[in-house]
Amino acid sequence: MIGFEMSKEQKELVNIVRELMRNEVYPTILEKDRAGGDPFDWSYVELLAQHNLIVPVIPEEYGGRGLDYVSSALIIEEIAAACAGLAACMVGTIHALLPVIIAGSGSQKRNWLPLFTKKKPILASFALTEPKGGSDIEKLETTAELKEGFYYINGIKDFVINGAVADYVLACTCGEEKRRATYRFFMVPRDQVRISKVIKTMGIKYANTSQILLENATVSEEHLIGDP
Repeated sequence: MIGFEMSKEQKELVNIVRELMRNEVYPTILEKDRAGGDPFDWSYVELLAQHNLIVPVIPEEYGGRGLDYVSSALIIEEIAAACAGLAACMVGTIHALLPVIIAGSGSQKRNWLPLFTKKKPILASFALTEPKGGSDIEKLETTAELKEGFYYINGIKDFVINGAVADYVLACTCGEEKRRATYRFFMVPRDQVRISKVIKTMGIKYANTSQILLENATVSEEHLIGDP
């Protein structure tokens, strides 16, 4: 029989996060959430960073907590109970880093993962959705073309959580052939991304949601996640 009881460690972790939310987030978050994510208020993300909670699935060898997905989901639930927008900032960053954790090279993991375990917070965004095809990966139009050791990425990404405040954007692209085998993920630094607009949403207002433009965004081959 499958057991659904939390372990002792999970219960302790949930209680710690619940108290943190109750004492530091609940008293003021409603006003901040109503104000929306532009300009972005970093204070609550800084709180998560102080406790190494932004990406709890990062392995311990890279400075993370090394939590399993169930334990991480329990944390996200507690944060979302206080503020869904804050949880969205966290989940957006997790989504962006999971391909690195799962399929990244050793150097990619060493270069990027420790950045998200520091007490000074940074965020990442996962850029898949596009204006025409939505989140249907079969309809991607963003391309990545390799020329002389560099990839040139062009396209528009929509409804990108953390879009305007992320230090890195994980961009999903297709090759010029636009075939399934050419779908690739690139870790694109902030200076190669242009913000088209900040999107006002009905809910999760604390999270910055933006449309971003990739116009000849230039990255080296090292920024391609996994095998070419």
